[in-house]
Amino acid sequence: MTYQDFLTVVTKCIQETMGQEYRVLLHHVLKNNATPMDGISILKAGEKASPTIYLNEFYRELKDGGSIEEIVKKIKGIYETHCKKMEFPIEEFKSYEKIKGKLAVKLINYKENNAVLQEIPFRKFLDLAVVCYVLLGKIGTNMASVLVRQEYRKIWKVSEEELFLQALANTPKLLPPELKSMNVLIQEAFLEREISESEAYQEGEIPMYVLTNIMHFNGAAAMLYSDIISDFAEELETDFYILPSSIHEVILIPKVPDLEKQVLEQMVREVNQEEVDQQERLSDQVYCYWRGSGEFTV
Repeated sequence: MTYQDFLTVVTKCIQETMGQEYRVLLHHVLKNNATPMDGISILKAGEKASPTIYLNEFYRELKDGGSIEEIVKKIKGIYETHCKKMEFPIEEFKSYEKIKGKLAVKLINYKENNAVLQEIPFRKFLDLAVVCYVLLGKIGTNMASVLVRQEYRKIWKVSEEELFLQALANTPKLLPPELKSMNVLIQEAFLEREISESEAYQEGEIPMYVLTNIMHFNGAAAMLYSDIISDFAEELETDFYILPSSIHEVILIPKVPDLEKQVLEQMVREVNQEEVDQQERLSDQVYCYWRGSGEFTV
């Protein structure tokens, strides 16, 4: 079955399963880094909006031997368990006062998202763009969010400056930072107990630290949190290389004489190509944080 046939069949089957009281709408959207995605929204009579359930992974499941019946059952289950309980606040969304507490920022690649940046407020940061979104809640293990477009900002009658000030202030509160040693995270996962830094690293080994937020969602934006990296740099008395692992996290590596930036950049490019989904890639660049000036550079 071709992908387009799959989309048609699944949409039709979901509609038949849900009945005439519901509308099932198929969407084609470009996600981060211009990644094409297809999904459906299931709307009960009178509803104007509903979270999108993306179908791309379900097609891969079909190719791996799954059945349409199983996939339709899973999609209905996702709707019943999560989407049905999350009413999209259309009227609330029109009021800046009601929505401003849910504003947050994230980092995306400037060049790869050039088209969408024509339609949304953003601030340039290194080779990245800082953009705002509304954090709605969780759908299963995923977070539901809506990117802030210029048209929304105009409805809210708020300036870009005020929008970004509010979103930047909110983000550490909505998504508090998490900064942990990579070896500690890996070994704790295997040993199922807490370990110390001294246990995690052998003598002479260069430590690596993962910076994200407690939800591991758009966690690379923790780079923008006031003092999180500067305080850590003072604690360790070092400058840092910063590797953009994905839009969800970055990796901090203390700068040492034998560690070349070019080697790290090659590693980032290879990991991005082989391990990171296109829509989750942040950059192929390696950044530097300079403890003395508090500056980030490429």
